[in-house]
Amino acid sequence: MNFDNLDIGHLKLFSAMMAHRSVLRVSRVCNLPQPTVSRKLASLREYFQDPLFVRTKSGMEPTPGAQALAEPIEAILRIHRSYLLHADDFDPARTTRTFNIAASDLEHQAFIPGLYSWATNIAPHIQFNPTLVGEGALDVRLETGEVDVAIGGFIDVNAGVRGKLLNEDHYVCAMRRGNPLLDSPLSADVFRDARHVVVHMQHAGHAHQLVEQLLHELCPPEKILTVSESFFVAALMVQSSDRILILPSSVAKRLCQKLALETTTSPFELPPIQYKQYWHERFDRDPANQWLRLGIETVEKSVRDSDLLCISGARN
Repeated sequence: MNFDNLDIGHLKLFSAMMAHRSVLRVSRVCNLPQPTVSRKLASLREYFQDPLFVRTKSGMEPTPGAQALAEPIEAILRIHRSYLLHADDFDPARTTRTFNIAASDLEHQAFIPGLYSWATNIAPHIQFNPTLVGEGALDVRLETGEVDVAIGGFIDVNAGVRGKLLNEDHYVCAMRRGNPLLDSPLSADVFRDARHVVVHMQHAGHAHQLVEQLLHELCPPEKILTVSESFFVAALMVQSSDRILILPSSVAKRLCQKLALETTTSPFELPPIQYKQYWHERFDRDPANQWLRLGIETVEKSVRDSDLLCISGARN
């Protein structure tokens, strides 16, 4: 096979296969029909005279030949991104690009509308796609470009992932208005004996897992009801019961007025949480990624300063 029959798209597909080990997943990440992915993979196999990826119980695993090709192909892709793609290729006013932003449900609620407002006049055709943080390894999703930027507090990120502090937050206890536990300061014994809703974030690598683990150590297991990843769902459950929900203050501010919740301080010292935006070093100088990061910083400041974040009647 002549190398002229291979293009940069074949090499990008090879890189995506190394990351995701699934034709279906690569089809979604690369926005290509599955037959196209299969056809390009067949071209790669023919050119390199190697199966490259073979089907196993755990997915499409790379052959030794594919593993040997992985580093030089990544080097070619780095050169292509760094030297052959020009900064002026990204024009916010003309682009129809979709940015994928990984965050929790309430971080999406705070940032996505703000990003659309910020971009209305300068990038009218752009799209911001919210995706949850737990839908795959965040490091890999940032490295491959499946996720452009992640927002939140993450502790399990590798050296290739860069982060910039947006805000530091503290934890509070949220309860429904009228909960008898709000009538007096919350003691350690009362806290342990109360019923709780805990947001489960351990599989997402989110810093909230530190508080989650502490709550499981402090409280009897029969007192804890676990909700996966969603602070909003957890808050709805607290709204209709006498349970306690531990959550970051900024998240509580977005919920208290909407769901008639009140907050109070925890009787235990809880670790602070740092909110950052994260991106992979591969895209550090990418003008589109830089533009997105600027927008997130701008929106974060407006969210932090907004009067909508004031808690009516909060007890702190």
